[in-house]
Amino acid sequence: MKTSLLTGPLLDYWVGMAWLSNPAHLPPGDRAFLTTGDAAFIGITDKGQGVHCYVLRAPSGGRSVLTPFEPSNDWNLAGPVLAYLVSQGFDLSHIPKGALCRNFADVTEYGDTALQAICRAMVAKRFGETVQEYPD
Repeated sequence: MKTSLLTGPLLDYWVGMAWLSNPAHLPPGDRAFLTTGDAAFIGITDKGQGVHCYVLRAPSGGRSVLTPFEPSNDWNLAGPVLAYLVSQGFDLSHIPKGALCRNFADVTEYGDTALQAICRAMVAKRFGETVQEYPD
C-alpha cells in the first residue's frame, strides 16, 4: 500500500513500527512513550468498538497493559514524532487543503491534517513509499 494513502489504525500501526524498529535513534525522553518496560508490541485489534491500534506493554514482573496508540489523532503521541522529524531536517507546512511534511531531499508527504502528514512522513522516512496493507 502506498504510504501516502495510509489512514487511521493502519497509519498508526506503521508509525509505531517505525519507532519500535529502531528506538535507539530516538532521544531517551522520546523513547519512553512507546518502549516503557522491557517489551512493547504494536498491533491492530477490534475490541468491540471498531478497529484501533494498540501498544501492548509488558513491564518486567508486571501485568501486560494494552494502551491505545493513535498518533494520527493525538498531538501528545505525534508531538515526539514531529520533534524527531524536525531534528532530521523536516519541515511542516499548512497548505490550503491540509498539511505537508517534507525533508527537502527524499520525503514529501501530504495529509488532510497536520497529524496525518507528520505520521505519513515518519513512515516514509523509515519504510519508503510502500508498506504492507495488512500487517503480519
